[in-house]
Amino acid sequence: MPASHLFTQAYGTQVIRDQALYLAWSALAWRRTPELVVHVYTDDPGVYEPLASMIEVRTMTPEDVRRWRGPFGFTHRLKALLVQDMVRRFPEERQLYLDADTYLIHPPEEVLERLGPQTSVMHARESHLLEGNDPHLRNFSRRMRPLTFRGKPVDLNHWMWNAGAIGLHPESFGAVDDWIAFIDEVWPRYKRGLVEQYGIAMRLQQGGEVLPCNDAIVHYWYQKNDFTTVIRRELAVLRTRPLSEALLHLRQRPIHVPFREQPNHRMPFWKKWRRSFFGER
Repeated sequence: MPASHLFTQAYGTQVIRDQALYLAWSALAWRRTPELVVHVYTDDPGVYEPLASMIEVRTMTPEDVRRWRGPFGFTHRLKALLVQDMVRRFPEERQLYLDADTYLIHPPEEVLERLGPQTSVMHARESHLLEGNDPHLRNFSRRMRPLTFRGKPVDLNHWMWNAGAIGLHPESFGAVDDWIAFIDEVWPRYKRGLVEQYGIAMRLQQGGEVLPCNDAIVHYWYQKNDFTTVIRRELAVLRTRPLSEALLHLRQRPIHVPFREQPNHRMPFWKKWRRSFFGER
């Protein structure tokens, strides 16, 4: 397969940097060939020194972070700008973006092979905005109905997909500019992080088929504390071993954390306020 790219972002806190380091380790452990290039965009490149000869590390300055968050300071806009940077740098090669809180349990090439001119990848399908039973997405749909994008009502007749993974074929790269335009027009009028997530899910479904990749990629988005504790223990082990042994250890002993049901309780007012104001999920 021609050259392809797997990339992530890690800035702000040491927890996120450690998560991205384990992701990079797992990508190297599972990749089939060096034609897959692993990239980390980070504000602290020293964290990735153990893998410096194996991955590309790009430094994010505070100005980069401010610029990519945009005039309203929307955290999740940075993801879209980072994807845009990658597709502009490598306009003819397949791309797989992963959130820092993910890791591989199968070769990433298996995911990249699913990409085609009208086929994209996201982590997992969630619920349909008009027909689903998820109360949070029903509320999201209700709040989105009065809004417009490029002079027309927002197209809500699609599934919400988890955006912890986004895989793109070069013929789908035009979706990224549309995604950013959607964020910039819609999010200031409804400041929810889900606007970013739905923007790319909607646009990719409009352009073709979206396939899941949760069989190959673990995304521990709501059990972050449980997983991070285990990941930090694993990183301590990996740092003590020669590279070949460390990569074999990762393949033979992928981390596992028992699933915990998400607590069913009303969200406190302070958290609702932060989510509304800062766009937090």
